[in-house]
Amino acid sequence: MKSSIKINILFITGSALMLAGVFAKPLGIPSDLEIVPSIVAVVFFYLGYRVSKRAKTAGEIPTASATQKQKKFRVLVASYAAACVTMPFVMPFTGVALPFGELVVFSIITFFMCIGITWMTMRLQK
Repeated sequence: MKSSIKINILFITGSALMLAGVFAKPLGIPSDLEIVPSIVAVVFFYLGYRVSKRAKTAGEIPTASATQKQKKFRVLVASYAAACVTMPFVMPFTGVALPFGELVVFSIITFFMCIGITWMTMRLQK
């Protein structure tokens, strides 16, 4: 199996498990076990990161050019914006009982934190 397929499978599985951890209450996962999908998701993300690093050092996956990194950053910012716009409407279904105004403030703060983390991560990559 190609490394890129392995990486995609690991990251998609990790993302699905992270969503299961976030929506544990509506999915009927007992409160004692609702942290388990999130922990397993972190393990899958870590494994995907390691496979990605190995593939890059082996030359199986080419490194991204500057224009590709800019495009990737813009796509990530757009996806963060979409997620943060929907966050105040979705959060009440996860069991968060805050007023709508506070959810909007929380969403805005999350958006800028995600952009900052992404920017710093992209700057540190070689």
